[in-house]
Amino acid sequence: MSWRFSLLIVVVLGLVQSALSFTAMPLGNHFALTQGHIKLLDMAVFYIYMLAMLPAGMLLDKIGARKVLTFSLLITGAGLLLLAAASTYKMLLAGSALIGLGCAPGLIASLLLANAWRNDSHSYSFRIGLCFSLSLFAGTVLNEFLSRWYPLLSWRWLFGLSGKLCFCLALLTWLLVRDRPALTLSSQQKLTKVKTSRQHAFSELFTTPRLWLIAIISGLMYTPAISFSSLWFRAYAVTITSLPHTSIPLYTDLLFWGGVIGAPLLGYAADKMAVRKSILAISNCICIIGLIILINANHIPAWEFSGLLFLLGFFMGGFAINFSLIHEKIAQQHAGFGFAFANMLCLFISVYLFRESVHVILKVKGPMAQLSQTLLTHPNDFKTALLVLVGALSLALILTFFIKETHAVAENWQSD
Repeated sequence: MSWRFSLLIVVVLGLVQSALSFTAMPLGNHFALTQGHIKLLDMAVFYIYMLAMLPAGMLLDKIGARKVLTFSLLITGAGLLLLAAASTYKMLLAGSALIGLGCAPGLIASLLLANAWRNDSHSYSFRIGLCFSLSLFAGTVLNEFLSRWYPLLSWRWLFGLSGKLCFCLALLTWLLVRDRPALTLSSQQKLTKVKTSRQHAFSELFTTPRLWLIAIISGLMYTPAISFSSLWFRAYAVTITSLPHTSIPLYTDLLFWGGVIGAPLLGYAADKMAVRKSILAISNCICIIGLIILINANHIPAWEFSGLLFLLGFFMGGFAINFSLIHEKIAQQHAGFGFAFANMLCLFISVYLFRESVHVILKVKGPMAQLSQTLLTHPNDFKTALLVLVGALSLALILTFFIKETHAVAENWQSD
């Protein structure tokens, strides 16, 4: 029950975190905001979310998922109610910051509960994949769907209702979620675990090469999702498909549908076949081939374009398999910190380093902002950006061979 309920929280927080994307226009009209002001709201949510992951991971290890998830939902609800009652831009900014802070522990807590409540290692990669699948579903696919119906609703009403929903979920979390099964440990053993966690968490984390390797590979494999959702790829898609610009988002959504389906299915395959390295390598190879087809294509039919994006998304979902390796090297009492560090570094690589690499190669000057059509105007520039993606996935493929192939028989844990 605990882990399954956390999946609902992942969906809700993932949707809340991206809510500003489809409320940007009415907010901008109501408060007379510039594009820079709206961008600052998005950055407040994302960067506070990313930077708050490490403290959230530490708290998860120290006081458990039940308390952290409850407080995170309360903070998120307060941020949403602040947005609903906002009368100034400063209130919007404060509400966005609270949302970023409150959403930070959601996915990490679900990963931690999947780790604590697993009954064996033969379904663990599937569980991890399902966590990331629902997070991706809420943040992209469900968000895109709701954005089409949003004009029928008031943004104040929507934020207010969402805030109240978070408060209700906080109460249910406190009542239903248990941190882990009751293990047969003496009080002295539990005390030793806590002391060990406090004294050696940092040293174990930063001296574990596998954790760095997992985070780097995951970040490199996740770059297509970040880049394909940006405006510059939509502009390139128009040039190679001759589709109208307004219909391109419907096709790029197929990339995320592929990721939503691929993450748990590839995790299931990894569990059944008792291999991980081979699936990661095959996933990277297929993504590289797909990108090369996009780079060399002068014209792609719509059906082929949609199938190619779905295939890319499906095998991009293999990045979630990396996170199932964390529990084999990181002690149980440090797992939250390990998940948080890997996820934070993954986001940093896929979001920040990719954009800055394209900026440097193309000598684009400007603030660190999402690559847009105004920055990439020439078809060769689009192809250069895709070549950076090929390089990122090629590096991920090489690093995959440094992962030690393990599929140890896990401890016997109580089933959730």
